[in-house]
Amino acid sequence: MQDVPAPFNINLRTGFFKTEPYTVSVSREALTFTRAGGIEGAEQFMISCRDVQSVVILGSFPAELEIRTEKGVFTGTFQKPADMDAAAAALRAVFGKRFLKESFA
Repeated sequence: MQDVPAPFNINLRTGFFKTEPYTVSVSREALTFTRAGGIEGAEQFMISCRDVQSVVILGSFPAELEIRTEKGVFTGTFQKPADMDAAAAALRAVFGKRFLKESFA
């Protein structure tokens, strides 16, 4: 049985000047976004891994996460450096060549 990657936290861009905190869980089947806040029945949505064209982590902390699908682009920033490290490992394991991490000096 394979270990399930730890979820990570991002501030997902939900509007032109608006971000909201989400916890992202990664599996071989989907990326699951759950709105943070501990609210029962919290807002949740999924992106099938089959629909993901590319996943990129840009820069160093606070790095930006970009998930590109045929239907749109989801972007956010990591809340903590540890979230970025956990995300990179999980996303690399699931997406392989569709994952890229670019650090800027």
